[in-house]
Amino acid sequence: MQRTLLALAACALAAVVAAPTAVPANVTPATAGPALPLVLVKVPDARMAAYVANNFDETHEHRPGFVELVLWPGDAARLAKLGLTWTVVTPDLRTAHDEMTGPGAPIAMPGPDRSDYRRLPDFEKELKDLAKRYPRHVRLVTMPNKTLEGRTVYGVEIAHDVKATDGRPAFLVDGVHHAREWPSGEFPMIYAHQLAEGYGKKAAITKLLKKLRVFVVPVVNVDGFDYSREAPVDGNSAVGQAAYWRKNKRSLTGLTVSTMPDGKRLNPDAYGVDPNRNYGYMWGDDQGGSSEVPVDETHRGAAPFSEPESRNIRQLLLGRPVTALVTNHTSGRLVMHPWGWTKNKTPSAEERTFMGLGAKMADVMGGYQNISAIDLYLTSGGSRDWGYGALGTLTYTFEHGSSFHPAYGTGVGVIYEDVLKAFDIAANAAANPRLHSVVTGTVTHRGKPVRAKLTLTKKIVNPLWPGNPSGTDKSTDSLKATTLAGGNGAFAWHVNPSVRPWLAGAGSETYTLSVSYGGRTKTFRILARRGQTVRLGSIRL
Repeated sequence: MQRTLLALAACALAAVVAAPTAVPANVTPATAGPALPLVLVKVPDARMAAYVANNFDETHEHRPGFVELVLWPGDAARLAKLGLTWTVVTPDLRTAHDEMTGPGAPIAMPGPDRSDYRRLPDFEKELKDLAKRYPRHVRLVTMPNKTLEGRTVYGVEIAHDVKATDGRPAFLVDGVHHAREWPSGEFPMIYAHQLAEGYGKKAAITKLLKKLRVFVVPVVNVDGFDYSREAPVDGNSAVGQAAYWRKNKRSLTGLTVSTMPDGKRLNPDAYGVDPNRNYGYMWGDDQGGSSEVPVDETHRGAAPFSEPESRNIRQLLLGRPVTALVTNHTSGRLVMHPWGWTKNKTPSAEERTFMGLGAKMADVMGGYQNISAIDLYLTSGGSRDWGYGALGTLTYTFEHGSSFHPAYGTGVGVIYEDVLKAFDIAANAAANPRLHSVVTGTVTHRGKPVRAKLTLTKKIVNPLWPGNPSGTDKSTDSLKATTLAGGNGAFAWHVNPSVRPWLAGAGSETYTLSVSYGGRTKTFRILARRGQTVRLGSIRL
């Protein structure tokens, strides 16, 4: 019966991939197949550069007059039809894979010294071990949505007295939205080790963690990463293309099988959704920032937040004030801030903040280019634009290195120290009240200070691309965060601004703040702009 279902799934998928576009590696017949070359395409103008970047599998290695692409089966014919020419950089990524990714000499770093990329069990073990080893300042985070293949996504929260409930802001570092971008998970993992091991020993780390909570989710797309990382690489077989799988493991039929004896669950007919085109801000464009075609590398999914990977990050940000976020990718040596979908939608003061902070991070990483994402090419439905557009979080994308996963020493070893310095800059920005908002007050009950419960809520309506296939032009999120006043009744809650000045009519957006104790509640409407402290004074319950 299982073979019959697999055969039916394969036939159905074959019909989908008939179009001349990128072919999913894990459903290409495992026989001798075409090479997977890396090429530099010559483009005559900016318009063609944008078209090529949005319709092929590009690597972010853009330069004047050229765009670098991975050529999946059928792509060479498509380029030739456009009248374009190209130079081969790597004849076949599969045959070069072992040379590019094989282990080298061990590199000393926070956490275990490494000579090669971690596998998924390594990440999971190290995250759990950190929480066990440092229970006072590290807490394991289990993301709420299991993956399509039934896996759990883990992270850690790191802070002074991590189990305390207080009004500190949060900073998020994540990696591996895209499965093949292995270095993007390494940097967050190493950062988690640095913070956990340095707390109480290094003054700067200790000071930071007393005023900030740091969340680290090294691998967002665990299904895709495990598939890419564990893929057998065979230079004479199309199976080797699996190491360059980009998306999650969304199945065509919904079929999931268990591969015995290891018990792993796999979607054998996966076409995949790009998790970083699945967020609910300007999702569903028709200008090439994402694709509606299931086998395309930037396929956005059936609806905003249709995928567990994007839902996990959304729920993390909606459950607490995350004032800054760095999402890591490869490649291109870039620091990018919003927007990816349009130009000139950010107020000048906000743009100056983004550019100034981005310049510091780009400089410390050895000359990364500091740009607005739209200056590279159009993207829509990404976590960076959603985090800023929906919540006012200061969001950045780091594109590291010059290929998806080069040798560990090149892709991680020679740059990780500089990347961690950039994370520190972003973390200190997340802790800086001039770059978010603060709500203060003191709560008393019957004349005495009390540890009242504070609940902050807001309904957030986000624009989708007009005419997108979901049938609606809006997406609604609900923010709900809680904290407690201190033992003296006082609180200083660091939050994102309630006002989103880049949206028409959103200038008067407010939070609802409920203060509760002893069966009594008072409710306030809070309007807070970036850098503003809202003082509520004495609150009597």
